[in-house]
Amino acid sequence: MGVCHSFHLVLLWVLAAQSLADVASREAERRERVDSEERAERVIDGDPALWAPGGNVTRGTPPAPAPVPGPLPPAGEGLKSLRHYQNALRKLDQAIRREERQLALRRERLEAGRRSLPGSGPLDPRAGNRRADARARLEAEVGEIGEKLGELRRERAECYDEGKRAGYLPGELDGRGIR
Repeated sequence: MGVCHSFHLVLLWVLAAQSLADVASREAERRERVDSEERAERVIDGDPALWAPGGNVTRGTPPAPAPVPGPLPPAGEGLKSLRHYQNALRKLDQAIRREERQLALRRERLEAGRRSLPGSGPLDPRAGNRRADARARLEAEVGEIGEKLGELRRERAECYDEGKRAGYLPGELDGRGIR
């Protein structure tokens, strides 16, 4: 701590003491005036804790009592936050894109199998009909992925509508906000 810093601190203490002395002298003068005028001054006696047990002492009429809030909805029910809807929509969008990629890959494989020429050489009777089995399996996978994709799109539409019913704007639900 430097000399200059110490000097500033001492100066502040002196000024603070002088200002306290000034306040005290003004209060003494005021009391003398009141006593000389013999006018009654309002004095509050009693325990300050009883004046306002719940807060500050104020003058005037008290405000009207606040209405009692209704019962809270059970946990997990009621209004969901904007972030909840945004996260749910984002997850559903990712799942839809993933399923669309899988569907496109399966369809490409199915189309490539249709266009390929039969293999050359003698047929192995033990192999059975592998191509037909593979094609049937791919067609079944394409059907399953298509059904799952439709279900995901329905879930997304329901979530989106639920968010709109909760009072959120379409731009907010999509994560764009209001600009």
